[in-house]
Amino acid sequence: MPRALVFRIGTQRLALPEGGKREVLERGPALPLPHGAGLLLGLTALQGRAVPLLDLAGLLGLPAPGGTLTLLVDLAADRAADRADEAVAWPVDAVEGLQDLSPEAGHPPGAGEAATEPRLLDLPALLEQVRGALQPQP
Repeated sequence: MPRALVFRIGTQRLALPEGGKREVLERGPALPLPHGAGLLLGLTALQGRAVPLLDLAGLLGLPAPGGTLTLLVDLAADRAADRADEAVAWPVDAVEGLQDLSPEAGHPPGAGEAATEPRLLDLPALLEQVRGALQPQP
């Protein structure tokens, strides 16, 4: 069974595979950036560095979180980044902690079934979506 950090945006339970550095911090203000394409909420100061604050809820088609928490993900530890100091963050409503996931995690429920397992996120694929959306269009 894979272990993952489980968190919520609204009523949707989501999970990031265990590994790398993940921290839950109080959300501070974000400095908006031009050409954010809606997925980049701006830069926020976390642990003395400017970190891109992503709109994960918007990327996944979920309502914006109303909570005050930010999930900080160190990308270098995930080997999803080229630079050792690269990190991203996104607003969340709650963090449930590290949990063992069943093999069904990440699979959508069948017709008439309620989702009990969190949706397991593919961090490199999500980051590629964001990078693609932020690329200037000719």
